[in-house]
Amino acid sequence: MTVNKAMLQSSDYIPLLTTGFNVCFAVYCLFSFSQKKRGRYYLYLALVSLCFSAHLVLIQPYIKQQLNPAFFSLTNSLVQKGVVLFFYLFELSFLNPPPRSYLRYALYTGIVYMCGGVLARLVASGPLSFLHEWYRGGFMYLDIAILLLLIFYLWRKTNYYERLVLYGLLFISLLALATYCGENFYPLADIGLTETMIRQIEISGGFCFFFLAILNREQEVEKEKLKLQTKLLQKEVQLQKDIIAERERISRDMHDGIGAGISALKLQAELLKSKIGKNGPIHNDIDELLHTSEDMSISMRQMMSELTSGRESIDSFANQALIQAKTFLHKTPIQLQYQLDLENKDTVISRHALRELVFCIKEAINNIYKHSHASHVFIAVIQKEKLLWIEIKDDGIGLDAMRQTGSGLHNMRQRMINLGGSFELLPASAGTHLRYTLPV
Repeated sequence: MTVNKAMLQSSDYIPLLTTGFNVCFAVYCLFSFSQKKRGRYYLYLALVSLCFSAHLVLIQPYIKQQLNPAFFSLTNSLVQKGVVLFFYLFELSFLNPPPRSYLRYALYTGIVYMCGGVLARLVASGPLSFLHEWYRGGFMYLDIAILLLLIFYLWRKTNYYERLVLYGLLFISLLALATYCGENFYPLADIGLTETMIRQIEISGGFCFFFLAILNREQEVEKEKLKLQTKLLQKEVQLQKDIIAERERISRDMHDGIGAGISALKLQAELLKSKIGKNGPIHNDIDELLHTSEDMSISMRQMMSELTSGRESIDSFANQALIQAKTFLHKTPIQLQYQLDLENKDTVISRHALRELVFCIKEAINNIYKHSHASHVFIAVIQKEKLLWIEIKDDGIGLDAMRQTGSGLHNMRQRMINLGGSFELLPASAGTHLRYTLPV
């Protein structure tokens, strides 16, 4: 490789400054690639910078005749090919042209050609030395062709980061043209410039444009992510509004349909009860029918409330549980005692948890009514710190071994487990003692 030493001669501090700039730039790109998991174009641009820095490091010792010419020719040729190779990889990764586009095929061709050029340069001194001459002869024309295709591809783009890449390519092209004119038409030395100085300005300026393009692209990506997140949030809000509207519609339909049917059933039962009288043969059956219809009405109101709202205070839940128990036991000989001890009445629980707890209380009271032969029932709802527990005790005959493993207790235990709480059957001197615990 023939090198014009007069054109390489320049002040020492300029290559040092340029090399320091390129090394710092490469370190930043490598850090961004490795630590922040960014695009591969950071890696390729760092390798371009490092190869160009190696080129600058080699020039100064060669000028001062401190470097073997053959070694300089080999290593400088390899790093120059590395600059072009990694530049093609950078453009391919950063611009990401569409599949089967002319630019993608051109960049692939340039990458393959440069890899072959590196291999040819390594065997230049052997019997395959003709390959190096062949690659060197076609390199300039291929590089110019790819550069023109890149400019043509980017000329029609409107994204600002792609425009910055275009400006960088135009900057490099103009300075390369200036170098060519200086070699052939107007000596650069006459205006105090050298080929090396222009090349340093050319590559360093191109790096600045490409780096600004990367930063701008990342800003565009962040903006797109923000827009997407905003759209998703808006869709989520609209979906929640639609769900609430649909729940309200279902609640109205339940009130107008099922609620009206239950009210009509209760009215018919009351009329039938008044006709038969207190001593009629089916008086107790009618009372049971009224009791069942009242339970259905309460359950429906609970489901309607759950549909129209997602959460409720513990104080409201405790009052509903008291109403349930009183409604169930008011026509039975069982006496109800109730304790309410809430540390923070405004603590809220989900409607789902409220309904499950009410079902558990209802199941427990129903079992007491049917099986315990109790005369008194004690219900306590206590909330302290972040725990809510409900205790139900009676003075009946208690549970035998079979009933302790029955489906009713199993269902209550499973409901509490699903809520993240617990269910316990506590030892008692008489009757049955149940405890439900739920974190709130």
